[in-house]
Amino acid sequence: MSRLYQPSDHVVEKSYICSLDKYREMHKKSLEDPESFWSEIANEFHWQTPYQSGNFVSYNFDTNKGNVFVKWLEGAVTNVCFNALDRNVRNGHGDKIAFYWKILSLCHRNDVKSLRVLGSVGEPINPEAWLWYYSLVGSGRCSIVDTFWQTETGGHVLTSLPGATPMKPGSAGFPFFGVEPTLLDENGKPIEGPGEGYLVFARPWPGIMRTLFGDHDRYEKVYFSKFPGYYCTGDGARRDEDGFLWVTGRIDDMLNVSGHLMSTAEVEGVLTEEPRVSEAAVVSRPHPVKGESLYCFVILNDGAKFDTNLVDSLKKLVRQRIGAFAAPDVIQYAPGLPKTRSGKIMRRILRKIALGDHDIGDTSTLADPSVVDELFKSRPQ
Repeated sequence: MSRLYQPSDHVVEKSYICSLDKYREMHKKSLEDPESFWSEIANEFHWQTPYQSGNFVSYNFDTNKGNVFVKWLEGAVTNVCFNALDRNVRNGHGDKIAFYWKILSLCHRNDVKSLRVLGSVGEPINPEAWLWYYSLVGSGRCSIVDTFWQTETGGHVLTSLPGATPMKPGSAGFPFFGVEPTLLDENGKPIEGPGEGYLVFARPWPGIMRTLFGDHDRYEKVYFSKFPGYYCTGDGARRDEDGFLWVTGRIDDMLNVSGHLMSTAEVEGVLTEEPRVSEAAVVSRPHPVKGESLYCFVILNDGAKFDTNLVDSLKKLVRQRIGAFAAPDVIQYAPGLPKTRSGKIMRRILRKIALGDHDIGDTSTLADPSVVDELFKSRPQ
């Protein structure tokens, strides 16, 4: 069981939601009475055509019952620009800073006493990095918000709430308001209590995508056909004994070695337990006997040396934590990883590198395309 980190008084004293009980009360209301819950927020905004009571939300997630649709505040009309700017100016905030951004290049050289919340996006943060972030940057006082979201969800759907919910290093936490996560097994049966399965959502929330432009059939096929009645994220997740949700990675990133199914996140978490490793990424490649074998990329901490001693230590660590069947076939030094600008690792490119296949396709979304050439150059022969 992972250690629980409670929100500090430093965070709680200025939090809008300042207890776990209050969060649970509000989350329950957001599911049982969405109109009452969300109308309190909607009423803060300007509406050219107000929404009508009783026509607040309607939806169908079940492809067996007809076309999938999601409708919120049907018939209402607003102006996003007016709400974002003009409304605030009229309310007397025209000369106030809306958002202040500062990059802390070296935390110990800056006054960070005012920090209360630290965020992490992209890949799930591993426990070791979480503890470094919490202790060094946050001085053990700040809440860390390690959110799970997709472009399609329109915002975070799993998150810890600063001042309200406790935290576990590496966990995405709890569902955001209006979000009802469910874990399903391969047959579409809900998993109750602790367990691991497909991460799906049973109902819509205001930010969810409504369709794919010009291709609603694809929208239904990709997100709703596998498990009718649920929005399928394509990710796996685990619920622990305390109800915390841990995102284990894309379902298509699952590793099947000698009949044993593992998530990439599981192996990567073990590799980063080694003090010399700062980050890791794992993919599979075909193996004539085992079906698939593990091909690992590791980024080292400053001063660490990539040599046979490190490789042997990492393989031994994986055997001890997971099992002999999971021992990596290849561990490659990586000066960096191919990531999108939002921090997500493009594993399809890593799989190409593992195979030695230079036909990697489109790389326009990479933050640093040059890292791909470097990985090919450093690939073991």
